[in-house]
Amino acid sequence: MKYSKAQIITMAQKALDHHQPSDYRMSVVRDAVVRNGDTWYVVVEPSREDVQSYDFNARLAEAAAELWDKKDVNIQLTTVLPQYAD
Repeated sequence: MKYSKAQIITMAQKALDHHQPSDYRMSVVRDAVVRNGDTWYVVVEPSREDVQSYDFNARLAEAAAELWDKKDVNIQLTTVLPQYAD
């Protein structure tokens, strides 16, 4: 099934919302979502700069695992875009 960029953003944010901490917010960077082949790369940032990286990365991994269960789309949550992404 083909998804639009808007649908990918919605799916990614919904997965993130299930793992939101109480002291900051994890959000999709809407201008940093690209597709390369069958993979969508979605950049996620915390709402504050002083967030502990271990906490952010653990929550990001949990949300990514939730998205991994979606067999018909490959969404990679990341903090930076790969160089080869278009």
